[in-house]
Amino acid sequence: MTAIGSILARISLVFMIVVYDTAHSRRQLYPLSLTRPIADLLVGTTTLANWWAMLSKQPIATVSEKHLTVALPSAAIYHCIDATVLPDAELCAAILQMQPGEVLEDATGILAFCTAQAPVFGQMPVWSSGKTLEVTEKRFDHATTLVQLNPTFIQQTVNAPNLPLANDFFRQHNTVIGDALYIAPTARMQACIINATDGPVMIDDHALVMEGCIIRGPVYIGKGTVVKAGAKIYGGTSIGQRCTVGGEIKQSIIHNYSNKAH
Repeated sequence: MTAIGSILARISLVFMIVVYDTAHSRRQLYPLSLTRPIADLLVGTTTLANWWAMLSKQPIATVSEKHLTVALPSAAIYHCIDATVLPDAELCAAILQMQPGEVLEDATGILAFCTAQAPVFGQMPVWSSGKTLEVTEKRFDHATTLVQLNPTFIQQTVNAPNLPLANDFFRQHNTVIGDALYIAPTARMQACIINATDGPVMIDDHALVMEGCIIRGPVYIGKGTVVKAGAKIYGGTSIGQRCTVGGEIKQSIIHNYSNKAH
């Protein structure tokens, strides 16, 4: 259990968002689901769980297989969301209005449910309030769906508060086309070409983008990641934390601690 998980487990909360896996969804997203809860998959600039946290402004926990789950903190109400449901502001608002015993469903089954008891992996609610939310394309059943939606999720991050625009140093030492260039002050990049006319380019803390790189937005480069000299990164690409990447990359999601150096 992480330090944060240990602290949360001792805190009693009024509300909590729980993003839960099912055995079916874990099989669908194999092998990415082997080492993480589905909610820890990256899309855009952060994980699915963090997207729900930003939309709900509530504490977030995940429920998955035993070796991937920390103890849930005590809460009066748990708003539980299937991990394969795509984060959506309208849907999040509907979920937060639910009361214990209510279920939201679509044509394929349960989207979310509300309970006063801590949820357990593999134990779905047996009740139904008869409250059905008719929606389309709110779920994903394959990782390729996240890749297809990745440009949209990167673009949505532009609305986040306190997003650091590139300062004069970065603009003077690189060729920049377009205004949507967001670079953390601790990132390093010079002698590169960045085209942000089709979408934002975001470079996070302590990332290193070496000389000669060409980047076309929308693109996100995570904390501590190294982009090797001469790399070409095309739109729709998200690269997680502490990665090393090089060569050509187009509309891809590269998760944390990954290496694509050639």
